Order: sequence, then structure tokens, then C-alpha cells
Amino acid sequence: MINREYRISFRFIGIILCAIVVVFLTSGTVDAASIISESENNDTMGAANYINVYEKPTIKGDFNSDEDVDFYTFTVEQGGLLTMKFKYYGEKPAKYYGNYELLRYELYSAEDPEQYLSYRVAEYNSNLGYASAEEKYYISAGTYYLKVKGIGTNDYEISVEAMDAYEDFAEPNNYIGQATELQEGKILHGVMAENKREGEDPDFFKISADEEGIYEITLRNNGIGGDSDRGNCLGMFAYDASGNSIDLFYKKNRGNQSWCYVETPHTQEAQRVHLLKGDTYIKVGTLGQWGYYEISYKKVKGQDKLIKEAITNTQITSLKVKTSAKRKVTLTWSKSQSTYAVSGYEIRRSMKKTSGFKKIATTIQRKYTDTKVKFGKTYWYKVRCYKNIEDGTRAYGKWRQIKVKVN
Repeated sequence: MINREYRISFRFIGIILCAIVVVFLTSGTVDAASIISESENNDTMGAANYINVYEKPTIKGDFNSDEDVDFYTFTVEQGGLLTMKFKYYGEKPAKYYGNYELLRYELYSAEDPEQYLSYRVAEYNSNLGYASAEEKYYISAGTYYLKVKGIGTNDYEISVEAMDAYEDFAEPNNYIGQATELQEGKILHGVMAENKREGEDPDFFKISADEEGIYEITLRNNGIGGDSDRGNCLGMFAYDASGNSIDLFYKKNRGNQSWCYVETPHTQEAQRVHLLKGDTYIKVGTLGQWGYYEISYKKVKGQDKLIKEAITNTQITSLKVKTSAKRKVTLTWSKSQSTYAVSGYEIRRSMKKTSGFKKIATTIQRKYTDTKVKFGKTYWYKVRCYKNIEDGTRAYGKWRQIKVKVN
């Protein structure tokens, strides 16, 4: 005979198990919730059936005539890759020729509902006995419409296999004023979306350098194919806050330029660039292709050595001289476009071309007037830049020399 205390315990366990079953049944299973039946009339965008692509639904529908079309709408919260499978159970029509394209499906964006972004077809597969296809769409955040049309009056299925969100930053960032802040050492993932026409889906990023130095910007192409001669590859472009191009990147045989391409899918370009303190803007874009990419930046270690090397190879440009009747010699010059922001300039003078030069001044201006000259005499001047380094040393650029006769 079962003890009364045990009977109570068994009864309590039974109640708990029943409650679990009730909760499970009322909440519904994942498979049941993922099947959606077409709801007519959905023959226009305005009457489109809504689907949640993140729940990976399977849509079951049918066509009631050759003229029947069905519309579905969905919203994407973050740019990414949408994967869908299509099945159409119609038989190959006796009078139908060509590639046996039994089902046609078109993708539209709510931003431009008059023009489809892409159209594709499901062809009849004699081994399966029906038409089937799998499609992948690289799309940005937004609302979309899917239009399907078949030949004949048969059943179809549309399965959302995945909606892989990939962008980890907010859209839109199509302009400098919308630029996404890049954090040093952090990789951001982006999508070049096929729902944008060529050149219409740029992503702008802002690099805020806390100090002048050498930084490494890395752009990785995660499958965007193309050819730079056609413009169909991934690229990054440098701008200042006013939208002016900056010759930030370097390519062998091309020199400094404002752009840099990653032409081969699944490769990356790591460019060491010189940034001034403040904000620099990088645009990532492509023409005619779509897919994933990654972008990041970091400050390069060993800055003092790199700065010294850069300054040592720097030379001022456009050194000019002018004399006056008051026995004055005025020198003016420009700095090299690729140099660091220098600390100042050193000026030396001699009455010989190759020797006897003595330091006569330093200045932070790109202009100097020498008043200690004699009428009728010839002088040689040399000017170079310098930069004070954090380790207490000073790095000097290359000399540029000019000759003048005072008269």
C-alpha cells in the first residue's frame, strides 16, 4: 500500500508535468509557427502578405490562373545575406519551350517599387519532377517586396533558409556627416548591397586620430568579385572633413593617391598611412558587385623611428628668392605634400656653392628675410625642415638650395 505522503508527492509531480505540457502546446512548436499559408487577395504590393524573415518561415501558396501573381513583404533590420529556396510543383507544359522557366520571382525595394532590383527564375528539374532554385540576396536594411508568378495553376513553396545580419553599424552612413566612428583595433563588418544601383551604397567611416602618426588601415574583401579596370571591385577612398580627396594611400608604380582597391576576393589590403591629429574620413564602395567586407585600423608601434624615417626623406618644395634695393633677400617655400606636420625650418647661408654654410635662422613660417647682405655679392642659401621627436631628439629633412645675387 502506498503511503499517503508519497501519493501526494506523485499527485504534485503529475500536476507539474501537465502544466509543462499545456504551456508547450499553447506556445506552439517551432515547425508549426514557421509554416505560413498564402492569404488572397495578395495580387498587389499594397495587399502583400507580411512575413518575418528572421523566423525562417516556409510559405505555401498557389496560383489560380496564368495571370495570377502573389506579393509578399518583409523588413530587414540590418544589412546582410538573405537565403531563400523556391519550389513550384507544376509539370513542364507541353507547349512550353526554352529553359522550362516555370516560376519567376522579382525582388523590389520600398524605396523604388517601380523597378525590380533583380528577377530570377526556377527551372523545371526532370529528376525532381518540379521546378526549384536557391537564391542569395545581399541587401541593406529596409523594406522589400517579393513578387512571384508561375506558369499554370499549381502549388509553390518559398522557404527562408537564413537572414544573416552582417553589418554591425547603423545605416545610413552614405555621407561624411553620417560617418560611422571607427574604434582603434575593432573590426567592423559591412555589406555592399545589390538592392543599390552602382555606386549608390557607399559606407563612410571616421577615424579620429588622437595624435599625428603612422596608422594601418585594413580593408578585407570577403567575397566581392571584380576587376578594377571595370570598377567592379572593393575600394576605399580618403577625404577630409570638407569632402576633399586626400592622397593618403600608396601603390607601387602609382605613388600617393586618394584611393586603394582590393581587387581579389578573400584578400585584404593593409595600408600604412600618415594621419594628422583629428578626423579623417574613409569611404568604402564598389561598382556593380556586392558581398561582405571588413574594415579596421590601428596605430603602428615604433612611431619615433617611423617619424624620423619620414622626415629624413622629406624635402621642401618651390623654394624661391627675391631681392630688393634695400639690400634684402626674401626666401619663400612650400612643404612637401607627404610630410608630417613639421616643427620648423632651418636656414643656412654661404658665399660658396658647396662649402662654408652657416646657420643664420630657424623659423616656423615658410618665409624668411635676410637683411645682413651686401650689395653686389652672390649668396647661396639652403633650407630644410625639422621635427621635434617625443624622445627628445630632432629629425631633419633634406636640404634644398638656391643662388641669388644682391643688386
